[in-house]
Formats: sequence, C-alpha cells, structure tokens
Amino acid sequence: ALVLRRGAAGPAPRLLDVARTVPTALLTRAPWVEWTELIALLRAGLAQSGGAEGPHAEVPLGDLPALANAFATLVGGAVTIEDPESRVLAYSRTENGADPLRRLTILGQRVPRWRLAELGASGFLRMLWTSDDVVHRPAEERFPERLAIAVRAGEEVLGSLWVAADGTPLG
Repeated sequence: ALVLRRGAAGPAPRLLDVARTVPTALLTRAPWVEWTELIALLRAGLAQSGGAEGPHAEVPLGDLPALANAFATLVGGAVTIEDPESRVLAYSRTENGADPLRRLTILGQRVPRWRLAELGASGFLRMLWTSDDVVHRPAEERFPERLAIAVRAGEEVLGSLWVAADGTPLG
C-alpha cells in the first residue's frame, strides 16, 4: 500500500505506527513540491523496484485510454477523461453497455452542450472545478449517477475524470 500525505509537519505518530505494522510506503509531500514532480519521482522509483502489481501497473506514460481502463478496473465503473472544455480525451471499455448520455458523449467526442448548460445552471460544474475531492452527482430522472473529479497540475485545471456506474451502484 502507498499513503500520500500533504504537509511539511511530518506524519502523525499513529500513522507511523500503522506504517510499521503493515507493509506500507509512507510519503509526505511538502506544500512546495508539485504533484507532477512527485509523480515523476514515484515513476522513477517504481521503475527501479520493478513496479507495482495490478491493472494500473502497466499503464504507459501518456496512454490515456489505458489509464481510463485502469481507473475503470480500480473503481468498478465506466470512465471518461475530459479536457477543461468537456471534450473526451479517452474512455474506458464498458462491460454492461453505456447509458444513453455516455454513448452520446463518446460518439460526439464531447459532453453535449445542452448537458453542459444544465450542469452549469445547477452549480455542479462550479463545484467540480473548485473542489479537491470527488464530487457525486446523484441520479436524476433522465440521467444515472456520476462521480467526477477535477484533474490538476498544481493550481492549473487540466480536465476531469468521470465515472459512470457499470452494472453496480457507485459509492
């Protein structure tokens, strides 16, 4: 397991105790270290150690469809990776068929403008772009639920990652 923790104060004693008893790599990211720098260091370290195991271990740098499929396997849903203009950069395979909105988004290579207008009017997009956490959009009359998170490099928004239920409820 790997635990990433932000802050310069160092890990709490309880976290250190847990890391000693369970095979865990415990890393602390100082506030001035960018995530992109940390990821580069982690990649270099994993390359030297033989890397991690599991579906995410074989994702080549820059292969967004492979990344979408790895995320889909990890979270148990269908994934789209979108740029800040809601254009589809990559999407995962779907085991149980895509819902109509997902199909429309993938085939059109972008979220339909009418749907963006609805998400904007409801405040969901503002919540997505300002949150550091996963944002849940409950199912609506016409649309199934979604989970979404903004993807950032430092303060710059690079896009978003969306998860749709793929046969099981999200949570």
